[in-house]
Amino acid sequence: MRRALEERRRQQRDVQRLASDYVRQLRDLLGPLTGVLYGSFARGDFNLGSDIDVLIICDSLPTDPMARSELLYRFVRAGIEPKGYTTAEFARMLHSNNPIALDACEHGITLWDDGVLSASMCPGQPRGGQHVTSSDG
Repeated sequence: MRRALEERRRQQRDVQRLASDYVRQLRDLLGPLTGVLYGSFARGDFNLGSDIDVLIICDSLPTDPMARSELLYRFVRAGIEPKGYTTAEFARMLHSNNPIALDACEHGITLWDDGVLSASMCPGQPRGGQHVTSSDG
């Protein structure tokens, strides 16, 4: 049992590294953003079929949905399923109790945060110019 738990933790760390690398590539292209791992890998209830849900909040995302999608998928690696929103869009999602926004705030693992979100949007989540997870493990 202990070995199985250690393996799950290792898998979760590996996914966090992969997602962090993805977020870093987008940040290099777009500038200030917040990147959050959410969904089953953040909650720890992932399985073999789970995708890697990554939320990007950035005000320099293209407004055109196709251009935004193309940009978000440019650096995607196996299993990553990105969703990208501006701060205003994300605020509206929170206000309307959107499940993605709520899950990201309640269970998300902040991968990178340049302070794009106000602290009041997701209380308890780290804020302000920090690389929260480390690719060193």
